[in-house]
Amino acid sequence: MSMPLEPDKCTRLIAKTTDLCIRVLKAQRARIANPLGVRVLDDVVGMISPADAERFAAPVLKRIFDEFGDLLHI
Repeated sequence: MSMPLEPDKCTRLIAKTTDLCIRVLKAQRARIANPLGVRVLDDVVGMISPADAERFAAPVLKRIFDEFGDLLHI
């Protein structure tokens, strides 16, 4: 699958992966008494073009940040 050649497929796959990530983080949060933060590692952003990062990665990271804003520390 290629971002430039199949952007719609990539967007759907990334959305499903993001949904899974959020569900897993919520499950972890529910089981930890006093979580100190959420760790989000996305090294793939450094391997794609700035335009693809803006199109594909930025919305995903925003969704995760919006879900766990109180636990994110930059």
